[in-house]
Amino acid sequence: MIAADTPSAAARPAPYQPASLEPHWQRTWQDARVFEADRHRGRPKWFVIELPPFATGRLHLGHARNYVLADAGARFRRMQGYDVLYTSGFDTFGLPIELAASAEGCMPGDLASRCSDAMGEQFVRLGLGHDRRRIDQYHVPEFYRWVQWVFVRLFEAGYCFRRDAAAAWCAQCEVTLAASLVEDGRCWRCKGEVQTQVRPQWFVRESAFADEMLDGLDRLDGWPHDVKMIHRDWIGRRDGVQLSLPLRGRTDRLSLLLEDPAWVSDLRFIAVGRQHPLAAASAMRLTPGETLVLPDVAQAAGEAGIFDLPIVVEDAAHDGARPGRPGPVPEDRALAELNGIAWSSHDASGPIDRCDAQAMLAAGQASRVVRYRLQDWNIARNRYWGPPVPVVHCADCGLVAVPEHELPVLLPDDVDLQQSGNPLERHCEFRHVACPRCNRPAMRDPETLEAYSSPWWYHWLCRSLDAEYPFSREDAQAWLPVDLMIGGADQVRSCFFHVRMIARALRRLGIADIEEPVTTLLALGMVKQNNRKMSKSAGNAVDMESIIARYGTDTLRLAIIGAAAPERDFNWSEELARREHAFLARAWHFVHGVCALIGDRRHVSDDAVPTEAGSAVADGALDRLGKRMEGWLATGGYRMTADLRRHDYHLALRNLKLLFDRLQTFDVALRKHQPPRAQDVAILADATRAMVLYLGPLAPHIAEALWQTLDGEGMVACAAWPAESDSELEPSGELEGMT
Repeated sequence: MIAADTPSAAARPAPYQPASLEPHWQRTWQDARVFEADRHRGRPKWFVIELPPFATGRLHLGHARNYVLADAGARFRRMQGYDVLYTSGFDTFGLPIELAASAEGCMPGDLASRCSDAMGEQFVRLGLGHDRRRIDQYHVPEFYRWVQWVFVRLFEAGYCFRRDAAAAWCAQCEVTLAASLVEDGRCWRCKGEVQTQVRPQWFVRESAFADEMLDGLDRLDGWPHDVKMIHRDWIGRRDGVQLSLPLRGRTDRLSLLLEDPAWVSDLRFIAVGRQHPLAAASAMRLTPGETLVLPDVAQAAGEAGIFDLPIVVEDAAHDGARPGRPGPVPEDRALAELNGIAWSSHDASGPIDRCDAQAMLAAGQASRVVRYRLQDWNIARNRYWGPPVPVVHCADCGLVAVPEHELPVLLPDDVDLQQSGNPLERHCEFRHVACPRCNRPAMRDPETLEAYSSPWWYHWLCRSLDAEYPFSREDAQAWLPVDLMIGGADQVRSCFFHVRMIARALRRLGIADIEEPVTTLLALGMVKQNNRKMSKSAGNAVDMESIIARYGTDTLRLAIIGAAAPERDFNWSEELARREHAFLARAWHFVHGVCALIGDRRHVSDDAVPTEAGSAVADGALDRLGKRMEGWLATGGYRMTADLRRHDYHLALRNLKLLFDRLQTFDVALRKHQPPRAQDVAILADATRAMVLYLGPLAPHIAEALWQTLDGEGMVACAAWPAESDSELEPSGELEGMT
């Protein structure tokens, strides 16, 4: 704040114009190669990875939250003296891109490259400090060659396999769907009804790593407690009794796990999911929200002979079977009543009540087992746009992996996406090959790996730029594990889970030594619009560019950062942008006012000796306020350092604003003393410089411009963080409640 009677009041600064200053600093950073990652002996490292966007269009605000927070953390660590590796990628495979390309009448690769280039430009507009040399597009053969290479290694070790299994089939999209893409019995994309089919499918044997992954959760101190609880439940270790029950009129048997052997006497029916083979094979259809009783009946032996157990298909997207116990379980009671299954909690005379686990064990109908809720990862889809499964089907040799020297298996680009079905199945040149083992005619597998097959690559973005082989132990020793991974909370059961499993698989195979690839995980809440998740498919995505055009990138960054804690959802409102733009404009004018005061040497007094009693009182009050200003600065710096270390970016912004308020308080008091004292101007100048440095990770463009206005040396992006970070004791200066 500049007093009206000071000489500098007439020299008004240029208005805050982000549209001109932001592109300048983006070019300056790039020209100076500020963000290119290198390792230096004796310096700590910081490796941050953000989950990549689907390259189907342009970034929206839901994407921007992921990248802005990652960039703020990377800039903070760089200012603290870390060697920072921060890069990204573009998820350019998968059904969304294939459907979008088909609608546009172009090839998916052309669309993916075009969208990746456009999103890369938006990364720059957001001021992101990526090492752009390392940004990958996943559909490039040089990249997916190694996805296929890992698949082959897993296949040869028995961790990738093929078996018949129930699959969710969307007839409208003509594709099989992962369970996570089925919402209320409908396709997440077209909202068409999903059917269940039994067909041969490829799996990764994640269940083989269940105990390791479960035990490792206790060592993941940097992972959110709720994410670890979800993973613990997802793995779902259960010790119990496995029943093997014959089916009346059929030769096969039904497996059923009882976590407690005493549950045998409570059994009245068996509930299977929509994707269970019995449900899939039934001619009876199940609509969302409905249950039905199958004609199949399981049979168990009790003291009084054989008793029947009806089989109910419940409205749940899984392929398992569970015991129906209406007596002790209210949900099962409702399911029994809905389907007309008789039961009574008072009737203990039936043969089922005289059945026990010991008798079934003796009869060979049961065995003691350890089971997991975790199901093997269904990793391939019967569709075109993805890395081809690198396996050949030979009538004599069976399934044969493609040799390493023949990788990558390239996707053909002469396909017609307008025809129904998977074009790879009818592409003769692609399908018909010689068996790698016996050289007889064989058929290439027509399926492609799903988009989530790329997560096993996330933590290997640290590979050397010129590396032909990506799994270098030297690169791993330099950068791994990942210090921070950031992505949406909706990836808890997919990317965040698979990356841990693949790291363990690579370790077992002797390819890499990393057991836990990610030290700290930040699972972000959703950005919503009118209480609905913001997404392109939902049609409610707010265009990022329109906000930047009106308010500037730094305003958008602060609006995203300050809206809520990273793990919390929030509703987007343009009021968030207006509020942060007003804050930046105030900071802009304040810093220019301080610069005018620093430069106006004619009106600054170097004489600190008071000449009158009233002046002595004023000087004493100003001395005390100066001490408090130093305490406010120390406290603000301590808190912002702690906030950014904990990834509480919203709190760092809050404390920055509190510090700015204290600076304004001191500025007003200083200017009341005419002429201002040099020692007070020095305190104000030092505090203002520190505030601009603290602003750097959050709003980097305006911070650079203000740093130059203050005659700061170099760039904020390369400057040292001003606060001490090692002290465990918070300074005593209070930020809140001071006026």
